[in-house]
Amino acid sequence: MLDPTSSSQRDIGSFSLSANPTAALTTDPNPDTLFPSLNVVAAASSTNYGAMGLKAEYFNDGNLTQRSMIRTDPTIDFNWGRNAPNQATQADNFSVRWTGQLAPLYSEAYTFSADADDRIRVWINDKLLIDRWEVPVDLNPTINLDAGQNYNIRVEYAEIGGEAIAKLQWASPSQSKEVIPQNQLTSPLISTNINQGAGLFSNVRDININDLTPINDSLSPENLSDFYRFTLTQSAAINVTIDNLSENADLKLLNERGDIISTSANDGTTMESIGAVLSAGTYLLQVFANQPVNTNYVMTSAIAETIREGAKSADTFIDSIGIATHLRYGDTSYGRFEDVVEPRLRELGLRHIRDGGSNADMYAKMRRLATFGIKSTLVLDPRDGITPQNAVEQIKQALPGVEAVEGPNEWDANPSTMSYKGKSFPDGLRDYQADLYRAVKGDPATAHLSVLTPSMAQPENGEQVGSLAEFSDFGNMHSYAGGRFPSFDFDRRWLPLTKQYAGDRPIIATETGYHNGVDDRQTTHTAITEQVSAKYIPRTFLEYFNRGVKRTFIYELMDQRSAPDAENNFGIIRADGTPKPAFYALRNMIRVLNDTPGSTANGGLSYYFSGNVKDLRHLLLQKSNGEFYLVMWLNSESTEATKTQRVTVNLLTPTKEAATFLPNRSDAATATFATPSRVTMDVPDAPIILKVVPKA
Repeated sequence: MLDPTSSSQRDIGSFSLSANPTAALTTDPNPDTLFPSLNVVAAASSTNYGAMGLKAEYFNDGNLTQRSMIRTDPTIDFNWGRNAPNQATQADNFSVRWTGQLAPLYSEAYTFSADADDRIRVWINDKLLIDRWEVPVDLNPTINLDAGQNYNIRVEYAEIGGEAIAKLQWASPSQSKEVIPQNQLTSPLISTNINQGAGLFSNVRDININDLTPINDSLSPENLSDFYRFTLTQSAAINVTIDNLSENADLKLLNERGDIISTSANDGTTMESIGAVLSAGTYLLQVFANQPVNTNYVMTSAIAETIREGAKSADTFIDSIGIATHLRYGDTSYGRFEDVVEPRLRELGLRHIRDGGSNADMYAKMRRLATFGIKSTLVLDPRDGITPQNAVEQIKQALPGVEAVEGPNEWDANPSTMSYKGKSFPDGLRDYQADLYRAVKGDPATAHLSVLTPSMAQPENGEQVGSLAEFSDFGNMHSYAGGRFPSFDFDRRWLPLTKQYAGDRPIIATETGYHNGVDDRQTTHTAITEQVSAKYIPRTFLEYFNRGVKRTFIYELMDQRSAPDAENNFGIIRADGTPKPAFYALRNMIRVLNDTPGSTANGGLSYYFSGNVKDLRHLLLQKSNGEFYLVMWLNSESTEATKTQRVTVNLLTPTKEAATFLPNRSDAATATFATPSRVTMDVPDAPIILKVVPKA
């Protein structure tokens, strides 16, 4: 949408650069007017290693004495009807004891409730809350709990006859009533091996749990047990499953001493699974049957969603952020260079702009911005009178302010109005790009500059041009989402079609963005409000960086005029010079993540997500000082209403301290934590950042 034919190309007259321009900048607005406050709801300072769920002891009597088996139950949520709870326990007159720890999400009063047929009683930290054993009494089922802290839980249940039901739920002012979920429950060792090493490690097979090819094997009367050994070099959350069972078999997880960490349900189904959070060390998996069977099985494993993820450089991400300007449009808002454009660009903290044209004053502004570390990508277009034959002389006027040049802008939008050497689109464009590339690379003063392919208004037209990889260093894309969420149509349309003319070159998005012309009824480009732009624009940079886009330029810095049409409302600054919410969101994100230019990252963070991870997206960055920054957001359509999902970041890397940031509100931390092992937060449809400082 950088329009070389705009009437604003006229000579803007003399331009005087002062040494220290002072901007008439206003103070930041109240953060509450930008974005609502979101609480980080829990942080725990220790990691609970062991099975995810509760240790479950089953008994063949109603008094918890004649133990029939031990297993790990993910939750207490059972409706056995008139059936036995497992193959080792009878259907009537049985009892169960569940033990372990629970970790609440909020620091507030929790009310526990139990559904049971027949008897149940519940203790939290040895305090009896529910007693429906002899005479049903809920003594005081409400107790104050602290977020992220671990509390001992014990539940005892007895079934006398008939139907069998056991369900344990909790609720608090911030927590709707629910069965206590598996990710809030952990349990210690099921049993300790008192005869260590006695035949335990015979015929054991070593496996790589991090990259396990499904194991196909079988149990038979002659072979009722298979052992598999694996080693973790760092903490991890794992889930192991055996499937395709034709007869009952079970799964057990043990440590190297032979202590049982977890065992599956022994419920006679065709699939059994166990989950656990484990520290670094060596462990064993046992597939076994307690009676003669003939069954095949398939064993698979999964490491929780993200474990030991290599971080990308925070500086590389910041260096990927750019914005389009119109420095030569002197009769628009861009005429306020000294008191708005330059100060706001410096305030943003980005390093790259994109502009175009043939104008001495624009070149002077580019040179000045370069003194503050803001370099320009210069669009070279025949509609500005720039040809491959005079391009180098034009570029030299802007040096050292120019870092890259770009072929003609969206020639395919008006293919019959331009030509080069008597040829129109696509042959004229291809020849122009080839000659431009040779000219730039052929002059020692400009040979170091990157050359981008021309842009296409519609990427489908790139097929007519063919690959320009021979005449470019980078591909070029104008991937507008049309008012939809940033990644809309990106993977299906924009990226593959751009590669048709970019070839194998890395891609730079020199235009993408959103307009706020909500009163423009003529445009086919859907408008969004300023508040939604503040969510989508930071997400655009994150989504594109995750997809390998080298640099992304948002269109554009300023609304050109105070007018209702779409074209005059793409800016993150209004035409009167006041910033929109998107300006603050982008500035704050850059401030939080900024690092020394040229710095790299070589570390990794061990962690995993739990909770509601649907639509969750993330980017893990690291600064040169070793700090990690985990950026999270929801990849969904946005409205002015804030959308959130509760997510827990479980930190397995030993952590000294952590903090959360919500850039759409401020660049200040919203919460800080000492030695956390997990942090639970409401992740919105705008970026939220978790800073993690690992222990030395």
